[in-house]
Amino acid sequence: MATAPQIPDLRPRSLSELLDRTFTYYRRNFWLFVGIMAIPQLFVVAMSILFEEVQQIGRAGPTATGTDWLTPQLIIGIAVGIILFLTIFSVVYLFAQGATALALSDVHLGRAATIRGSYQEMKRHLWRLFLLINVICLRLAGVAMLFIGGIAAIAVAVGLVSSNGLAGALGIFLGILAILASIVLFFLLALRYSLSTPALLLENLKAGEAIRRSVFLARGNLGRIFLMSFLMSMVSWTASAICQGPFMVLAAVLAIKSRGVVPMWVSVPGDVAAGVGRALGAPLLMIGLALIYYDARVRKEGFDLQHMLESIEQQGAKPNQS
Repeated sequence: MATAPQIPDLRPRSLSELLDRTFTYYRRNFWLFVGIMAIPQLFVVAMSILFEEVQQIGRAGPTATGTDWLTPQLIIGIAVGIILFLTIFSVVYLFAQGATALALSDVHLGRAATIRGSYQEMKRHLWRLFLLINVICLRLAGVAMLFIGGIAAIAVAVGLVSSNGLAGALGIFLGILAILASIVLFFLLALRYSLSTPALLLENLKAGEAIRRSVFLARGNLGRIFLMSFLMSMVSWTASAICQGPFMVLAAVLAIKSRGVVPMWVSVPGDVAAGVGRALGAPLLMIGLALIYYDARVRKEGFDLQHMLESIEQQGAKPNQS
């Protein structure tokens, strides 16, 4: 006898309900989400410990032969290592962000979710997600150029004040307007594009399609996206500060007593604690944005009814397949 399909609760929700659901999912699936985001933090912790080791070598001064330890070859090696690390970390972090969104989708729709399964599913989306992030960064970089242009205009106008007071004042005014406009435009675009990642992953879209999809779904939800992003970012920052804070205080006290030298037995546990804090807080923002994405689809497209019909059809097709 066939059983009725399990239909998740996809009704439209207020912001307070979305916040509550974010923390509920996070609490009930704690090891799933933290485990996903812990993987990129391993790279950060390893890099931090390596940097501490390099600092220790630098404090030791010249080598036994009397030559300076900081050779050009070593400087080039460090620079190449940093670039390589940043590249690997960017890819792994994208993997983790995407895997978090995919895991949230499974949890939200009543499907089983695992760390390994989320990462495996993420493999086929990585290139498109990488392209999406770069397209968004380029667009935001254009806005940043407007900000820089405003600063340059003010700098030039200040030089004109002595020779032509009216032109200088006008230049300062226009520069301030450019800076304010760039700030507003930057945050507006960031909010409009904030649902691009869930759209790309959960609807299997191309980068440009995901951006247009995000703009459509974010329309009318910008306030909720801003508050969700702000609150989840504050929670993430607080979690990191709580984990790392005691080690930072201890390191500051020891640095004062030992003229800037922080022993490894303090710095290394501090780096590990910082990584733990970031892993604890990082999933919350993506969980919240993915929930807003689903809520927007429910409100604008009746996704709850669509998903219910698809679930019933799949359940009814199972006996025929057997």
